[in-house]
Formats: sequence, C-alpha cells, structure tokens
Amino acid sequence: MLFPKITSAVTILSLPILALGAGVDQWKSKSVYQVITDRFAVAAGQSIPGRCDGQSRQSYCGGTLNGIKDKLAYIKSMGFDAIWISPTVDNTADGYHGYWARDFYKTNPRFGTDADLKALIQAAHTQGMFVMADVVANHMGPVAGNNVASFPPPFNKPEYFHSSWKPINYNDPLSVENDNIEDLRLHMLLPDLNTENSGAITELNKWVKWLVSTYGFDGIRIDTVKHVRRDFWPGYVSSAGVFAIGEVFTSDADQLASYKDKVPSLLNFPFYNLCQAVFQQRQDMSKIEQYLNTMRQKFGQDKLSVLGNFVDNHDVPRFLNAQPDRTLLRNALALAMFSDGMPYIYYGTEQEYSGGADPDNREPLWYVPYNSTATSTARCIAAWNRVRKQAGSAFTNDIHHPVWTESNIHVFYRGPVIVATTNSGSSGGVITKTVPNLPFPSGTTFANAMDSNDRITVNNGQINISVGGGEPKVYLKV
Repeated sequence: MLFPKITSAVTILSLPILALGAGVDQWKSKSVYQVITDRFAVAAGQSIPGRCDGQSRQSYCGGTLNGIKDKLAYIKSMGFDAIWISPTVDNTADGYHGYWARDFYKTNPRFGTDADLKALIQAAHTQGMFVMADVVANHMGPVAGNNVASFPPPFNKPEYFHSSWKPINYNDPLSVENDNIEDLRLHMLLPDLNTENSGAITELNKWVKWLVSTYGFDGIRIDTVKHVRRDFWPGYVSSAGVFAIGEVFTSDADQLASYKDKVPSLLNFPFYNLCQAVFQQRQDMSKIEQYLNTMRQKFGQDKLSVLGNFVDNHDVPRFLNAQPDRTLLRNALALAMFSDGMPYIYYGTEQEYSGGADPDNREPLWYVPYNSTATSTARCIAAWNRVRKQAGSAFTNDIHHPVWTESNIHVFYRGPVIVATTNSGSSGGVITKTVPNLPFPSGTTFANAMDSNDRITVNNGQINISVGGGEPKVYLKV
C-alpha cells in the first residue's frame, strides 16, 4: 500500500483504533516476551518448514504473524503480558529480521497481510496482552547501486538520505549519526535516512503515527537510536503517542544516560554486561550493588525503573552459548525479573537455547514443543511472572533493596518479594545465611514460588535463607 492511497480522512477514520493508549505507567509493570516473527511459529495447520540452520538462517525460514497469534496461549502460559514483534514493514531481499525496510506502508508479505497483523494485535488485546512494534528510523534496506529512488514513495527522494555513502567510523560521533551501517555479509551499505531534512522528519513522524493508529500497537521499540541525532527522537516518540523503548547499543552508562531524556525507556546494556560478569563469568557478586549505585546516580530511580533488563536478545550470543550451566542462566533471569527495570525475555531462552552470534542466536522455536513446562527455566519464568502479578503495585512501585551480599550470594527485597541469587553454579553446595535488615514485622512469612512448602519467617528483622545446587529462590509474602 503506497502512502498516497491512505491519506484520505475517510480511510483513516474507518480504521479501527485498537491501541490501549499505553504510556510508561501502563507498561512499567509488564513482562515482555521478544519474538523474531520469522523464527517463532507457523500458523496452526501449516506444515513445519524444513531445517533452518547455518547459512539458511540468513534468509526467511517461514514464521508468520498468524503463527504468533496461534501461539499466544503459549506466551501467556508463561505469564507474559506484552510481546515485542519484528518490524512489520515490507523489506528488501532476505530481510527476514525486518530491519531492511523497502516500503514503510506495506506489511511484509512473508509475514502475512494487513488483516493478519490486525488480527494478531486484536487477539493479544483480547488476552490482556500489549503488543510492541519494532521500528527503524535510521536506515532502509540495501539497494543495488544505492538507488534510493527505486524505493516506493514517500521515501524515494534522494534528499531524504545522507549523501556521504561511507561506512561508519565509530570513533567519530558525527559519523555514527550520519554515515552508513555496513552489512558485512553483503558488503553493502544501508541507505541512511537524513533526519536533518525537514521533509524526511515529517514523513517519518507521519508514518510512525500511522503505524500505531492503524494497527493498534501499544508501544514501540526503536532500533539504532544512537545512529540518529538525539534531538530527532522526542518528536518521533510524541508522534507515536505510545510507550517507546530505544536501543542504544552501548554498555557505557554515561553514553546510555545521555539519551535518557530523549526516549522514555532504553534497553539496559549495562545490566546485560552485569549478568555476563556476575553469572556467566562468576565474578564477585558485589558488582550488583556497584551497578545499582552507578545506575541510580546516572539515571535517577524513576528512569532506572523503566529501563529494559535483558539477558539474551537477537543481537548478542545467548547466555548458554558461553556458559552452559543453566542454574546461572536462571539466576540472571531472576535478577532481570525482580531488580529495578522491566524484564525483556527473548524467545527460546525459556527452552534453554544456546545459539552463538547472529544468525546462530535466531533459531526457529518449532524445533521444540511449545510447552511452558518443558524446562526448568520455563517453569521458573512462569512462576516468577505469577509472583510479579500477585505482588502488584507494592512490587512495581518499590525498588531493589540489597540486604546481604557476599562473593557468591546476593539477597534483596522489593515490595513483598525476597530474592536470593547465587553464582555458585550447579556444582555448588548449600549456602545458608542469616539475613538481617528486613523491614517486615516478626512473624511475616514468605513462600518460595517454586515450592510452597519452602517457607521463611521473619524474626526480629532477620530470616534464615538457604540456596543449594546453584538455584535462585524467589519468595512472596504469604
């Protein structure tokens, strides 16, 4: 569908406005499940595609929007109440991931139709789930001869693109924002949208508003934020009119914080690095408190509370690729789900996938049953999401309070939840501690989310807590 065909007031007004008008306050309690549309599922009754391994992962493997819709029950069974899907726009060749836009106003036909997209979002809303669109305002898909005039309108004007056509020099901030991302596999530069051009700005803002209102998205995840000048983003986010989380691919807390007033939320790469250090590499767990102190100083508590915590995603090797001990993965996930911030769980993590760097970390999920009890990790995620919901605003509106930290154990509480994490690993023995400084009255009892018979009771502000076999524990006040 070309832009000129959708601008009439009659057409726009006739479209259902399905979005729940969700802002930060509506999103901050959510637990988000990220899918790659092409790799998550095929529709019920459709044959499972063949193998999608090795070089075949560089192109389409067959997942669809209807596949996601038909597996919403699986996602919900793990307690997720929001999903983040791949960019939905039509892409250039082999753009299975969605980040190589060709036509902003056309749904990618490899994923499905406009009607399929609307049906997915409607079905998710019926089940009480938000849907987040992945969007790109930095670049479009690779095109032969850099011929941007071959794109469908409105993004077919050469002045809408930076004209330098040279790879980014990552040591030069201006180059990072104005030059071209290079696809090393294709040895091609991605056309870089000129977000200083008033016409391009108008069209990008118009498009994101259209996308949200036409299909009913509740939020957006913005790709490659650091590759666009910072002052572009407030207008873009305002045009979307819903919650937005941005990807600034950096573990530098200062650099990440420089965007904190431009986008409502940011993916928390410093948290990802923390999990690598403390759980993957089993460094001293005092790093958790150091991280909290740094992030609270750089961001402030309110902003930290809505950053997106993740352990795996589509741009980094999976946790289990470098550290096969699944208990350490579960400890990292417990921290992601209960520390300050919003949890974003990547599809396949629950099934203990262990792919390496892109594209090996983009495995089809249909290799395993869609069963939320199939692994210990999936069962933990489901139980912990129940705890988050049952704890409610008393949890969401509180913060991570450390109460005991040693080299291999960290205990904290947040609202009516007590969490004990360890990096001792599956071969570690039992660790028992008397933990002081709890604000709960004597006699207050907490039950383990994974074993209701495992209970701890506060006595004079203290609890006796044990972790064994490297597993984390999450307790909810009874």
